[in-house]
Amino acid sequence: MNEPINKSMSQSFAKLEEQLEKAMAVQTAMILFEWDNETLAPREAAERTARVIGSLSGQYLDIITGETVKKLLKQCRKEEELLTQTQRAVVREVEEELEKLQGIPADEYRKFAELTARATGIWADARKKKRFDLFAPVLKEIVDYQKRFASYRAKKGQKLYDVMLNNYEKDFGMKELDEFFAVVKAGVVPLLKESAKRSETIDDSFLTGPYTEEQQERAARFLAEYVGFDFGRGVMAVSAHPFTTSPQS
Repeated sequence: MNEPINKSMSQSFAKLEEQLEKAMAVQTAMILFEWDNETLAPREAAERTARVIGSLSGQYLDIITGETVKKLLKQCRKEEELLTQTQRAVVREVEEELEKLQGIPADEYRKFAELTARATGIWADARKKKRFDLFAPVLKEIVDYQKRFASYRAKKGQKLYDVMLNNYEKDFGMKELDEFFAVVKAGVVPLLKESAKRSETIDDSFLTGPYTEEQQERAARFLAEYVGFDFGRGVMAVSAHPFTTSPQS
């Protein structure tokens, strides 16, 4: 259903949109560098790419946590009756992003972005060599950063894992998920035990049997075309792990 046009549009929201356009442009640049880093960029470019991504992440943080955005959010709340339902949702999402980021020191945020950019190449090398000990120190550093960032947001008595869960499962904590998985477990475990008793075997060799990079790429392209992916608007490339991404909007 279309929302009614508000002839008295909030000027504060219009100004907020201008700030969000700047943030979107920076995020889009980051996404393109990250995509390139995961796919086509030569490994020797990794260090330079990491620094660029770090710099862009710092610019994004400056916009979202800057005084201009904070003031505009407060003003939008005062002018809430002038906002459409969608605009109110935008204000709410930006407020949540601000809450998530405002306690993080800018230098730490930039260094974390650089670290995760470098981690891509380190992980790909470790995976190729089957030397996961090469990636372990980087993984530990990433986890330490995430725990530290969560600690900046945690309320008194709140567990850090609950803070981090909210990034991906909004309004869910360990308590709610434990209850959910208890129900799943009650249904799935008996089913697995029953299946284990059966003597039938299933030929699953197609899951493991050697496929060249070219064969995998052809299969992926076929599936993309089958579901209607428009290669005039998007592109596919080889990466260590499959992923999809798109510019911010």
